[in-house]
Amino acid sequence: MYSYYSILRPHRSSNRVFFGDGEEIGTSVINALIDSQDKIALAYRWQAGDLLILDNKRFMHGRLRSETDCERQIRSRFGQLLPELRA
Repeated sequence: MYSYYSILRPHRSSNRVFFGDGEEIGTSVINALIDSQDKIALAYRWQAGDLLILDNKRFMHGRLRSETDCERQIRSRFGQLLPELRA
């Protein structure tokens, strides 16, 4: 899987990625995730009209180069979960 981290690694800035409890995720953990991504990646063949909705904080994501030229539309919406909906 060709990922964002593959392009940028190594880099000068800190990872600045955190666990849910606020503890910073160390470089060794980030590197372990990068090394394991091919084993856990889900490959999907997209079809016209397909839609993907995901929680950007829960998934490491990227995409492979397309084999054919196609028009690609990316739309995003960002927000915060209302306090009354939090578990």
